[in-house]
Amino acid sequence: MTTNNNAKTMCFGKRSYKGISCSLLLDLRNVRSDQLREIDHKREFSLMCRVGYLRKSSALQLDRQYTLFRWEEICDAEMRRSKKAEAERNSLNNLLDYLISMCRDLADSDDGFSFDGFRKKYFGLGEENQKQYNVYSLWKQYAEEKTAGTARSYLNARNRFIADMGQRVKFSDIDRDLIERWKSELIDRGVSIPTINNYLRIFSIVLNEAERRFLLPAGSVKHLFHGVMKSDGSNRRKEYLKVEEWQQLWKYYVENEDDAHSEALGLFLFMYLANGLNMRDLLELRYDSYYYSTGGRELRFVRAKTRERAACEVEIPILPELRLIINRFNKYHGAKEKENALVFPYLKKAVSEIDKLKIVQAANYRVRFGVSMVAQQLGMRVNRLSATWARHSFATNLAQMGVDRNYISWAMAHTDNSITGTYIDNYSYEKMTEYNSMLLHGGTAENTASIAENNASIAENSRIKAMRLLENMSRDEIEELLKNLSR
Repeated sequence: MTTNNNAKTMCFGKRSYKGISCSLLLDLRNVRSDQLREIDHKREFSLMCRVGYLRKSSALQLDRQYTLFRWEEICDAEMRRSKKAEAERNSLNNLLDYLISMCRDLADSDDGFSFDGFRKKYFGLGEENQKQYNVYSLWKQYAEEKTAGTARSYLNARNRFIADMGQRVKFSDIDRDLIERWKSELIDRGVSIPTINNYLRIFSIVLNEAERRFLLPAGSVKHLFHGVMKSDGSNRRKEYLKVEEWQQLWKYYVENEDDAHSEALGLFLFMYLANGLNMRDLLELRYDSYYYSTGGRELRFVRAKTRERAACEVEIPILPELRLIINRFNKYHGAKEKENALVFPYLKKAVSEIDKLKIVQAANYRVRFGVSMVAQQLGMRVNRLSATWARHSFATNLAQMGVDRNYISWAMAHTDNSITGTYIDNYSYEKMTEYNSMLLHGGTAENTASIAENNASIAENSRIKAMRLLENMSRDEIEELLKNLSR
């Protein structure tokens, strides 16, 4: 392996406080500089924290390990502020912040800072936290710091863990075998793959928090779940109804106004035709100022799931079918259209976040039961449906009819389309109506030609804007971009 001769001094970040400095580097004290080029590229070295104070320094070996190549790659990415190894760099920065905070506490104490005091504080912190927390108490506390909906998911996973694994699991018991045993127990109980993955994901987040608090060795958690969570994407992708099946449901809805399941079916159809809304977003739709500014032609929403980290406003064209559903709902519930009122006022009396969560769950159950009963009556190929089928169907049906994927991503308020989002403007009412109308009426020759023309226009605009971006980039930035694209 060829490596940099400066690897012995290559450090990651630096934090200072009142003359005390902390930095992270590999422990290469037993490796001569002339041996660096001959080291096995798979050999790992321990991470250490170098603390400097009053022209003296002390090294504290940590529990993480890296190869020379990986360490150089991380340090180089940190200096360039690129997105490479971002998760690992965030973890190292958090560790550095934690270490300098201990130095700060010691420096501000009556005894002042000393290397010996720093070592005692570091190694004693895990023991102190072990007395305060166990697996279950940390899990509960961490859950209670989340929003109501997320907290409920975390506590449900905790209850499932207790039911399957008991209440005697210690941090020292946590290893790959324990996680595999819990997974096997969940499979034996008939728990679905998506639910199992969700439980394991929550458990991994709690264990990462335990690692951050020195309850588990640093760097130990990332290897525990590798390959344990299995993708169920192929099955989830099949959870959609074809346009012809939606036409069946729409026909039933129009012809059976007094059916016991008409309201549930109406909400299901609304979610499908309104950009694949989920139940929470549907029940939060309002007749806001934007609605009136468009002459009642469009509704607007910000996806509840991502609004805290990426508030993306999305407009929904009110198709004639959506207007019919709204009018029928208002007729049976005596609801009226007025400024800032909820379109479907289920959440009107909800006071707390818990209240909203319960109402949304009840509405999801009502839709799942009602639509499944209608599907059975119609003899459809699928007779167990849920609200998520509406969202999957919106994306799949438009994609299969050749609609621009940028539109689909934007309409569903996805947050991972940031690059294409810089190339395109919001879609006009006419274009949104054209696309969403295809959800029930399919693609005609006329709108298929329009879609092809629109996609070609977007591609050309994207190419022009991409060229302008490249013209303003440095040579190093272009090389970094090409490396990422070749992966």
